Amino acid sequence: MPFYVVASPALIEQKTTPRSLDALAQLPLSVLIDQKNGRPWPWLFADGQTFTPRQPALICDDPDTELEATLAGMCFGQIPGYLAEPHLRSGKLVSVLADLAPAPWDLFIYRPQQGPVSKRVRLVYDHLKQAFSNPELFPQGLGT
Repeated sequence: MPFYVVASPALIEQKTTPRSLDALAQLPLSVLIDQKNGRPWPWLFADGQTFTPRQPALICDDPDTELEATLAGMCFGQIPGYLAEPHLRSGKLVSVLADLAPAPWDLFIYRPQQGPVSKRVRLVYDHLKQAFSNPELFPQGLGT
């Protein structure tokens, strides 16, 4: 799963296209809060670099809300590919700092049981397997 630093074309036109992390820090940014511990998730970049916005324009604990604010032109956000890519393709979002993008995360569906499983576990497992096999959202496909 790749991550993109994105903004609406209108916000980029109003502000600027950042060319470095220092330039990015001067722009309106979003912060996604980890619901488990209440701390902000750091933004991730190539070579293990991380960045946490100091004075974010948006603080929330919901990735869909962060995406909506980014689409509305309120802020730049670091958005996972499965949320960002449809909007990048349509032109509603623009990716910036692509040369600093972190390596994509691997996604795993793990079911420890080899034998019979409950109907509800099997239903969720089959749904996730089908969803992650969608080349529109996950172009690399489902691994084995």
